[in-house]
Amino acid sequence: MFKRDEAEVALGRWTPADARAALAQWAASGLTKTAFAEQQGYTTERLRRWERRLAEGNGGDEVELRLVPLVARETAAPSEGASAKLQLPGGVVLELDTAHVDPRWVAALILDVARGA
Repeated sequence: MFKRDEAEVALGRWTPADARAALAQWAASGLTKTAFAEQQGYTTERLRRWERRLAEGNGGDEVELRLVPLVARETAAPSEGASAKLQLPGGVVLELDTAHVDPRWVAALILDVARGA
């Protein structure tokens, strides 16, 4: 029915593409939303929520990410209070204490901000 990776299936999460496909199947079925949801094993609320989300334009499938040039210079180890600033699209500026921030957390935060989560 839908192409999803195993983790998404295990969590029962839909992508916007999954939701569009389910809503198209519902429309083609001729069933009420409630009957279709029960038949497929979803909740009616899930269909309503995705229908609303997609209608509002909040169901984008992809976020465009670009690599930007970075110049690394050899410096001394970060000292207490050292910081880095990251400027994201839309004017968002993050100032981070480099001695206490996990780079993986920063990467996840940037992806979430870019997706509008």
